[in-house]
Amino acid sequence: MNFAKLQVGQLIDLLGLFVDLINLTLGLTAKTIQFWNEYILRFKRAIFIEFAELEKIVGKLYWSLEVRPERKIFVYRMYSFLHNSKAWSKQDGGLIVAKIEPWLRRDLIDCVLLPLLEHPCRPLCLFNELAPIKGSLKNIHDACRNQRANEKCGMGGFILCGKFAVIWFYSLSAVERRVLPIHITESAANIVACYIIQFFFLIKYFIQSIHEQIDNRAALTAFNLEKSRDVRLVELVQLKKVFQRRNYLRNYLYLNLHRVYPQPSRHCLTRPA
Repeated sequence: MNFAKLQVGQLIDLLGLFVDLINLTLGLTAKTIQFWNEYILRFKRAIFIEFAELEKIVGKLYWSLEVRPERKIFVYRMYSFLHNSKAWSKQDGGLIVAKIEPWLRRDLIDCVLLPLLEHPCRPLCLFNELAPIKGSLKNIHDACRNQRANEKCGMGGFILCGKFAVIWFYSLSAVERRVLPIHITESAANIVACYIIQFFFLIKYFIQSIHEQIDNRAALTAFNLEKSRDVRLVELVQLKKVFQRRNYLRNYLYLNLHRVYPQPSRHCLTRPA
């Protein structure tokens, strides 16, 4: 959760999207539209792409496609390619690169970016998909641990139940950022949320099911299998068992959204080469 990326007023600007609270629309900012137009030209000429650049492009694209969510299916294919070790090779300078295959160029440009830029705005649905059904509770949280001292960094989330919502945030110190890996802070965020749910909701309301969204594969696997090779994560799993008497339904967010940054490895994405 990066508060520096959020500006709130009649118009909300968040990670390259604008939310117009007057006209009730969601769309790409002018800066984002310019970036994607320039990136199309760059990507058409490119023969190879760096791993770090594609990773950040996929993250930025996932946010932009909140305007055209039906196009996210193509991003999942790119994400699979990103984590296919056979597709990547390490160069003498240490760069990890892959050849841009025809299907990747077609998916990114023809199937995603061009349709997105053709319709860069849609009616705002007021986050209906976040509203939990009666008798259930929705728990969404995240964590980040960048090393930039001038930015607020930590873990936080929000919990929805009926007409009520709890928003929480815990700031990580410089030592905690350096020592704790992301799967530990993601798991710790879940445990904190569980305690909040216990004391704010379960003692007052009858909750039939609790829906969780966890966007870290290591944390999700540890909670599901109740084991991990990381001793610190095992301790968090034991704490999690306290809350397993309730019907927890976990949803995995396929992209690690805490890795979304607006710069690639060597070039400024706001001004593509």
